[in-house]
Amino acid sequence: MNPYLATLFTFAIAIAFLRLMDYFAHCGLIESKLSRKLIHIGTGPIFVLCWLMFPDVPLAAGLPRQ
Repeated sequence: MNPYLATLFTFAIAIAFLRLMDYFAHCGLIESKLSRKLIHIGTGPIFVLCWLMFPDVPLAAGLPRQ
């Protein structure tokens, strides 16, 4: 997958998860404190799963092209 597309997709998933937790807290389904904890716990697995979308090229690692 293109590293730029993978970055955008990862960003979209992370923002959607953040907004979902904020929505649950705003509606009173979960407490604000619990929402923050779930956000911190949940972003790690999201990052790890999205890591698989990035190709094994220096550009995907943020290094300059050689």
